[in-house]
Amino acid sequence: MYNHFNKKMLWAVIVIFTSFMILFPILWTISTSFKLDSETLSEPGRLIPRKPTLQNYFTVWNSSPMPIYFKNSFIVAGVEALLAVTISTLAAVAFSRFYFKGSDILFILLLAFSMIPSLVYLIGQYTALSKLGLLNSHLSLIVIYAATRIPITLWILKDSFDQIPSELDEAALLDGCGILDMLIHIHIPLARSGIAGVFFLNVLFCWNEFIVALTLISSTYKRTIPVGINSFIDIYGISYGPLLAAAIIASIPVLILFIILGRQFVEGLTEGAVKG
Repeated sequence: MYNHFNKKMLWAVIVIFTSFMILFPILWTISTSFKLDSETLSEPGRLIPRKPTLQNYFTVWNSSPMPIYFKNSFIVAGVEALLAVTISTLAAVAFSRFYFKGSDILFILLLAFSMIPSLVYLIGQYTALSKLGLLNSHLSLIVIYAATRIPITLWILKDSFDQIPSELDEAALLDGCGILDMLIHIHIPLARSGIAGVFFLNVLFCWNEFIVALTLISSTYKRTIPVGINSFIDIYGISYGPLLAAAIIASIPVLILFIILGRQFVEGLTEGAVKG
């Protein structure tokens, strides 16, 4: 009994310590976003502001191109997610339901491609896009992001479609259902959790990606949110209040999307964990 109590106490301490390590930076970020820079520099470790203010949020939204950055990120993330999920869904059904010569090797090669760090081929992508005249455009980001995310999206969706019993396909074929009808009325509805999960992951990736956007986009008014937030850091120093206020504002759409797709997202991640 005593040993069991000690183990529970130990686990409680570990959980509390881990939670503190995770939550403290978030709480500090939120707190600092409501402080003036003078208070931040004089009392950087204080969590509760002495004089809370919304000035940083007004500065970010009204005195910087943040609304434009938002629009740009919505366009890039939304179009990329739709493109990557649509292509990956069709490819995942093909790999899951139709065996063809070399399919296993092709699938492994696609997965191997996703393991290569994106910085390795960034110079090649920059050169190719420059010759095509696509630099400094949202289309370049959408194409690069989609090409980068399709392999891992395909892998997750294939597992979702593998969970669907093949007997449903056979029954549908006997009833005269075509391949497209099966995809629309059987495969996609039953794999909606996985589709919602990868859609969220694609949006999250595009919303947070920095290096490629910084490299390919040079115009201030075509920047996405991560590159735009970086503009609050300059050679003269860091404006902590506006910087962290911008970070808080940038996280709100992702949190809302997670609340909307949260249940489907969790189900998609755990779909293949339990059989039966």
